[in-house]
Amino acid sequence: MKEQNKNFASYLRKLITPKGINAKLFPVIAALPVLVIAALVLHYGVNIPVHDEWELIPYIQKIDEGGLPLGDLLNQHNEHRLVFPRIAMLSIAHFTNWNLIVMMLASLAVQVVTLIFIWKAIKRVTTGLRAQLLIVVASILLFSPMQWENWIWGWQIQWYMTILGAISAFYFGSYLPLKKRWLNHALSIGGATLATFFLAGGMVTWVSLLGLLLVRKQFKAIGVYLSIFIAEVAIYAKGYHSVGGHTPLDSLFSYPLDYFRYIFLYIGGSITTDDQIAPILGFVGLSLFLVFSVKALLEKNSRSYIWVMVGLFVIANAAFTGSGRFLLGPEQALSSRYTSFSVFWLLSLVMLLSPYIASRILRKTRLVQPATISILIVMLGLFSLHSIAGVARLRAKSISNASAKECLNKQVTPDSICFSKIHPTSPELDRINTERLQYLRANDLAGMKDPVK
Repeated sequence: MKEQNKNFASYLRKLITPKGINAKLFPVIAALPVLVIAALVLHYGVNIPVHDEWELIPYIQKIDEGGLPLGDLLNQHNEHRLVFPRIAMLSIAHFTNWNLIVMMLASLAVQVVTLIFIWKAIKRVTTGLRAQLLIVVASILLFSPMQWENWIWGWQIQWYMTILGAISAFYFGSYLPLKKRWLNHALSIGGATLATFFLAGGMVTWVSLLGLLLVRKQFKAIGVYLSIFIAEVAIYAKGYHSVGGHTPLDSLFSYPLDYFRYIFLYIGGSITTDDQIAPILGFVGLSLFLVFSVKALLEKNSRSYIWVMVGLFVIANAAFTGSGRFLLGPEQALSSRYTSFSVFWLLSLVMLLSPYIASRILRKTRLVQPATISILIVMLGLFSLHSIAGVARLRAKSISNASAKECLNKQVTPDSICFSKIHPTSPELDRINTERLQYLRANDLAGMKDPVK
């Protein structure tokens, strides 16, 4: 066994040296996951409004009729204030006749910008082929098919915009130069503000930033950040109303174990959708993350602070989301849409572990403890299976959406069966959506055709 570990370590040392792999290949390899998702979106994406996208139609109508009051951009949608996503989606709708495929590709473009920030952060931590390997890992995680629900649902651009806002805030907040610190603080605050008004979960960006400032003992900056955060919460709270269908907050005290299980499911959902394995992996992974985060903080390893903040951002979002949904069942916690956030916990764990793994390889000592290697191999294997299953589910959803579109384009007054494939139904909702469908048909939007013509 020792001889096998020695040989494996020797192989890995050769792999990460300049003579191992041509470094020019890594940018190409890193681009492959992006191209795969782009191909999947173009092949399986269907130009049809789905679920919440029907709620954007009144905004499009107002613009068409002469103007949209700016105050409407602050309107509450579920628990969110979608100011900037509405601007982005309405702009795309205006210039593309509301082509939902373009909205899906816009999500992809936003995630590419996020990957660039991740790449820049990695380059500040390490260089050479190790950096190249890590950016490939980041690309695989960020552009995994297991996020299938978000990739072919244009409305979900808000999720990718929130992630971009948070990552940019962490990047500028982590790497403060000796000069022009005010500029970095301004950019960090700007990223957090954007994240806040991209999605309600974006507000937890401020929690990570305030924690960083506290570690650095930048108390004056804490006062500024906290004041702006409170002001934005006040804007959120004005006219806010409770959302139906969510778990009452007092249930947290009645079912605390279910709440924590939801958090572990949410985090473990980045690796597998098995509701028995996911919470175990979530607990183990979360424990590893906390251990190495504390280690980085105690060692004052400032280069690792960004990964600590990224991981805390995901954990805080799991806690925030779970507070209103933890009694809705494990399927809800393991929803594909949440993996767009939870993969960043996995990314932060990889980044925190990588220096220790690499140092052991390069020092020609024992690779790592067998238990740690086994955990990483299991996680990687399950992640791969999860991604493969994501392609199958993406294809199934595409078939369902295409069937709904065919149904809507054939019937003058679509029945509830047509609408049920893409939106919750009721007599009142069907009536409202039929009126909205007539508007889409009359203006040739979202590929909706009048069956009479």
